[in-house]
Amino acid sequence: MRKFKKVLASILAGTLVLSNAVPVLAGQDTSSLPDGTAYLNLNTADWADFDAEWGNAEITGDGSYTVSMTAAEAVDLGAFNALEVVNGESVLGTGAVLTVDSIEINGETAELQGSSYTCSADGGGVNTRVNIYNEYNDPDATATAGDDKHADCRVAEGNVADATARILTSEQIAGVTSMVVNFTVSGFGTAGGAAELEGNPFICLVMGILAIAIGISGFMYSYALLARYENSFINTMKNSFEIYTRYFGRSIVMTAIVALEVVVMFWNTTTMYFMILIGPACIIYTISAGALYIFKDIERKEKEG
Repeated sequence: MRKFKKVLASILAGTLVLSNAVPVLAGQDTSSLPDGTAYLNLNTADWADFDAEWGNAEITGDGSYTVSMTAAEAVDLGAFNALEVVNGESVLGTGAVLTVDSIEINGETAELQGSSYTCSADGGGVNTRVNIYNEYNDPDATATAGDDKHADCRVAEGNVADATARILTSEQIAGVTSMVVNFTVSGFGTAGGAAELEGNPFICLVMGILAIAIGISGFMYSYALLARYENSFINTMKNSFEIYTRYFGRSIVMTAIVALEVVVMFWNTTTMYFMILIGPACIIYTISAGALYIFKDIERKEKEG
């Protein structure tokens, strides 16, 4: 009896190894697929179970591969359908690209609506994915994945922005009895590069520094000017900016002192409670003391002129 069980187990194991066509319900059960196996992740419009046989492919390097699905009866595929590779980001490499070359639906070649792109499933950096028809995602050249924050979306040639997550239309995936996807793997074993940055970081840095500088110079003497002179808010801001630039050295020293007072104010919980009482007064006094000297100097020069 024990010998018979061993023989039966060997026969079943051999059958699984020799056959890639696996009949399942509601898409494939991928839990037992080996790492590096490419398969179709197809779903009906109502996410219902359906009988089908699946042809998978083991990715071993750069080259051409084919995966397929043959349904027992026609099904309407829904909002999410993709080509995926089990643990592909590790096996293939985060720089590997899967490019869909052609798709056959019900025995006929389907017209592709654009070029495909490769990414990790849901940005998780585990399974590799190529969207066939996905209403929930679009290619994003700035998206990252993994601890090294490599570019998650990639293409073999051209720009990620020119690719699409819907290389088939909703009409093309209705009434499907069979689907064959032919694709090419390139960059096997390579690591992904850096993602594109949103905008130019240097320009953003410069713009930020300029904005802070203009804000400080425009507000530094505004309170003192409003207290001493009658003027509109806009003119007060302009005068504050002119005074800051004319007495630049003294203004920088005042700015540094005020910054130090703010740091002390938020140093810890104790100083925060203490500085709530005297902190604003210290800042106002610092600016007023410096402004008083400047105002007197300006008034003296005007009288002499």
